[in-house]
Amino acid sequence: MSRAVIVCPLKREARALRLAVRSRIHIIVSGPGPDRIARVCADILSASKSEPKPKLILLCGLAGGLSNCQPVPRVAKIINQDASTFVPPVCMAPDDASISSITLLGLDEPVTTPERKSTHAQSFGASLVDCESHVFARFMDQAGVQWGVIRGVSDGPKDRLPEDIGSWVTASGGVKLWYVLFRLLIQPTLLPTIIRVALRSRRALRRVGVTARELLITQGIDPFAQPKI
Repeated sequence: MSRAVIVCPLKREARALRLAVRSRIHIIVSGPGPDRIARVCADILSASKSEPKPKLILLCGLAGGLSNCQPVPRVAKIINQDASTFVPPVCMAPDDASISSITLLGLDEPVTTPERKSTHAQSFGASLVDCESHVFARFMDQAGVQWGVIRGVSDGPKDRLPEDIGSWVTASGGVKLWYVLFRLLIQPTLLPTIIRVALRSRRALRRVGVTARELLITQGIDPFAQPKI
């Protein structure tokens, strides 16, 4: 198995990481949501029983903003709805004081309204939310491997997303383009929000890629090294 593994819930996240890393580091698209990430984590850890364990396993991609924070903050703590807490053993840019440390809330469903985002931010003290990190963290902690989470902000605390946003992607992590076009056709008022989130996501993913590359190097993993023959 590769010395490092990067897991991305969505295909567009994986594309951004491949552009940034450009190496033989293994990048896996899990698909969105807790069930998909659980399946991929189990597969990775099962494979590591017969092969050398990866030196580092990263979860990279996008997350929703519950409160204002930097485009790619340092995820120093992950919490789930039951208040279980996970601390990543590896954090991005540990010596960079300009990057704030935040708590990421992992839930089983997206948070789509400003009201619910505000409630979750106050209840959990979290700045970001996603649907995979809490499951990923639990698997990695139980396995005793080195792991970290790098998330860029896709939508801000005041952005109101479609309630069915989870249905806009396939189980394999692709975009249901036909469904997106259909939703915009019947509800064109969604267009400004979708454009804003898409542009913000693109910028954030570029930064996620750069951050992942820098983190790999700080962990002694050269993402551009050629494999030994």
